[in-house]
Amino acid sequence: MTKLCVGYMGSTEDEWRCARGRVNMKTVSIQDCLTQEIECNKVEDLHARLVKRHCNLTLQEKSQDISNYIRNVFQTINAINFSIEMSQLGAGPGGTTRKTAVYQAMHLAEGSSKTYTAWKREIEGRVTSWGKLRKVYLAFGPAIFLDPFWYPRNIEAAHRSIDFYRNLDALLELAPTGHLAEMLRSNTLALSTIMTLFFPAAAVHIMSFCDAHVPNIKYEADDDEL
Repeated sequence: MTKLCVGYMGSTEDEWRCARGRVNMKTVSIQDCLTQEIECNKVEDLHARLVKRHCNLTLQEKSQDISNYIRNVFQTINAINFSIEMSQLGAGPGGTTRKTAVYQAMHLAEGSSKTYTAWKREIEGRVTSWGKLRKVYLAFGPAIFLDPFWYPRNIEAAHRSIDFYRNLDALLELAPTGHLAEMLRSNTLALSTIMTLFFPAAAVHIMSFCDAHVPNIKYEADDDEL
């Protein structure tokens, strides 16, 4: 699966299906973890208990990786949607007033112990980074869902230098909008991964987002290449 994601192997539908067959998609809840621990402690034979405990650890680790990946993708989508909707709210006469009202409601709903001024300064920085993320998505497409570097918290100002944002702006200005075979393969790979790894309901939601927010990329490949 890792080799497919980083491009060391082809990305045909059959290869993704084969890789999926080796990935454990079972979700392990906190209650599951507790039950597994209790049942494991009941095993009297030390050899058997160690084998069972190792199986529990492996299952929990795999489940956590998959769950975190799904959550991160949804956070990325939420951040992009937030940026889009905040821009819509602030457009036109009275936009600043409407945005202020939303920020005040957000501060109240969050129940933050920080003063409104301190909280607003922090959230505005995050919103700015989400705007950058939105531009990256529109420039490079859903391939960003595969790279943890682009998850919302990772690109927020608190985790990046000033030069990072300057260089990112320069990169986005130079980002190609025409047909690039590499870009097409990257986006196809990302979408294939989403469809393969996610639960069906999540996959539908992700694809709906991608359909509603088409990247600034011109595709000219034949249907067979897709």
